[in-house]
This record gives sequence, structure tokens and C-alpha cells, in this order.
Amino acid sequence: MPKYMRVHKSFKQQARRLVKKQTTPGLKNHSLGSARNYSSKLAKIGYWCNSAYKINKLDDITPKMANEFLFEKAETLSQSTLDQYRQSLKHLTTRKKSKLYKFEFIRIKSKLHTVLKTRSYIPEQIELICRAQMPNNALATRICVAAGIRAHELLTIRPLSERKPDERNWNAHLFIGKKNWHRYTVIGKGGLVREIRLPTELASELEQGKLSNPITITDRDIRYSMYYINLGGGQSWSSSFSRASKRQLGWSNGAHGTRHTYVQKRMAELQHMGYSYKDARLITSQEIGHHRPDIINVYLR
Repeated sequence: MPKYMRVHKSFKQQARRLVKKQTTPGLKNHSLGSARNYSSKLAKIGYWCNSAYKINKLDDITPKMANEFLFEKAETLSQSTLDQYRQSLKHLTTRKKSKLYKFEFIRIKSKLHTVLKTRSYIPEQIELICRAQMPNNALATRICVAAGIRAHELLTIRPLSERKPDERNWNAHLFIGKKNWHRYTVIGKGGLVREIRLPTELASELEQGKLSNPITITDRDIRYSMYYINLGGGQSWSSSFSRASKRQLGWSNGAHGTRHTYVQKRMAELQHMGYSYKDARLITSQEIGHHRPDIINVYLR
């Protein structure tokens, strides 16, 4: 039996035992149906955390992992289903051996109703937004559009010569058509180091702010070593983007919309080069830090 199937089975067993023993007031299951539902969702969360963080026990799920899971699923799940996942995680908050012990979850809102329409921006809209931002945040916006990276990944950019990507089964056709672009790396979800590429104009502007020694930036309670003084990132950049978008356009799809912009443009480029839809989806998914091509469907709406 493949290793991942053994791990998945293990999470099912852990979840069933945990839910069966759960007798804490307010969390006690009132039917076999709800017990099956909670254990099933806990197992799925465990499998996701194993894939992203290589853990093998439900008790090893940290608040960061749990929230990361919920925020990702908020893109594709209804509010009721998202709430069920959150409730299932609460079974771990009463276990002293669990890293979620006494952790209080906030209610994350589903974004399903917003992703049914496109969240991407056209070039003219991006230009208007950049004009309304400070130079460091405008540079961050252009980099996110060019490379499809996340807000916190801006804080982790380093040249490829200074840090190598993690060894994964990377597709051989990544960055096809971008041979002469400058090569960098970022740290994404689960600590995955992956390559990104920037056009010469953006790379030259970025390198003007290169630091000999990094500065420490704290974003959402996580500390980052940042090597570029002229680059925005994290929550500060996201807020700047939304404010600028509302001032210039009268609305905002959020800074995450820049990833949608990248995906839609890249998919069109690859298919124009002759790649099939399936292959284009696989290449694009890895370029933005996912190894599950189906996640691209969210970005193509």
C-alpha cells in the first residue's frame, strides 16, 4: 500500500477514536451522523496538514496550520461546510496533548460568493492602483502581478543564487517563455521554497533596494528576514492595495486578485504556445506554489 494511503488511513483512525471519546460539554456528539461528519472532516484536515507540513498526528496540528487550512478552503466551500470544519477542529482544543489546546477559533467567512465572478484585474486597473500607492507598495503590486506570489511571500524574496528551491517533482516546463527573466525564490505555504521569475525592469528596480544584512519584519505575528528595503509586503501591502483600488476604481477584489490575474494570463499564454488545458493547468499551479492542479479552477472564474 502506498505511504500516503497508510497515512490517510491513520488519520481516519485517529479522528474516529478522538470523536468517539469526546465527552466535553458543548462538544459531545448527539448522533452517529454528526460523529461521522466530524471524524471525516478531521481526517481530511489531517491529510491536508500532512501534505503541507509532513505531520502524522492530529495532535500536532498547530493554530497556524488550522487557520491556513480554513482560509484556503474559504475560497471554495460554503459557509456551513466551512463552519463544520471549524467545529471539528474544536475537538482538539480540549486535549492537553494537542497543540490546539485551549485555542479559540475565529469564524472565518466563506468567499465562495465572491469567487463565482472574476477577481482578476486588467493591466489598466493595475496601473491606476500602482499610481495611488507608495513606491514600495507599487513595486510589490507589480511583482505580484508578474509572478503570482502571495502577500507574505513578498517578504521572503531572495535571488536564486542565494537560496535554492526545495527538491520536488517540479514540472520541466515551468517558466517556459521566460528564459531571460531573472530568477528568485520565495517561501510559501508549509515552508516550501520555490522559484519565481521577474522581468528585467522589475528585477533592476528591486535590486536597487538590496540590503547587505536583512531586517526583521513581523507580519501577522510571524517574523521574516527581509532583504529588500524598497519592497512592501504582507498585511501592510494588502491593505495598501485595497485602499488604492477603492480610491481609483471605486471597488476592490483584494490583493489576492493579483494571483488571479497571473493565473489567467499565464494559462492563456501557455495554451497559445500549444500546451493542452491540462498541461497548462499543471504548469501554472506549480508556478504559484500549488502541487494540486485542480486549485487553479478557483482562479479561472
